[in-house]
Amino acid sequence: MDESSWVNTITIIWYEENKMLRTNSYNLFSIILIFALNIEIPMEVISNGTWQGSYSLVNPSKQDKSLLLEAKLNKSSFHIGEPIQLSLIIRNDTNVTIMLIDTLSERDFDITIKDSNDVSVPRTEEGKRIKSIDTFLRREFIFIESGKEQKWREIDLIKLFELNHADSYKVVVKRSYFYEDGYHNDDRKEVSSNIIEFRLSN
Repeated sequence: MDESSWVNTITIIWYEENKMLRTNSYNLFSIILIFALNIEIPMEVISNGTWQGSYSLVNPSKQDKSLLLEAKLNKSSFHIGEPIQLSLIIRNDTNVTIMLIDTLSERDFDITIKDSNDVSVPRTEEGKRIKSIDTFLRREFIFIESGKEQKWREIDLIKLFELNHADSYKVVVKRSYFYEDGYHNDDRKEVSSNIIEFRLSN
């Protein structure tokens, strides 16, 4: 079977007597998605006090269109120490809804900055601290429907990277995401931004 054509059917059984829910799927995330999106699953009585229903998740791994991550700076030339504000927008030009797990923009987006010698700029202590955080009090699922976009607040690169000498720099950003109807196991995808350039001067 071609990878793009698999169908993962989840069967849910509800036992009224003891208020128990069972499923044939070990994919807990798919179950969470079904309830989070309020997907209506037709249920039928299979015995007294017992209902059963099924829902099929189709893998949309091959898309005619793409997901776009647009990165922009507020300008192209800065003085050392001046805030460098990075704006990020994800546009969903695929034909399915995509999902992102959102905690903190500075951590969720994988930002790489290289100087004119193609050497990666190291992170500041604050940048290292934010990137190393594993547990957050706030974590939410963001769903971006086909044809929609999501904009994040600006990120100040000066706070995250050691941008302290005059040079020309290039920035690229990456972000992981999932297909809403195609998530199985850990089917994580990644989108890369356009390359943006800027210059630091004394």
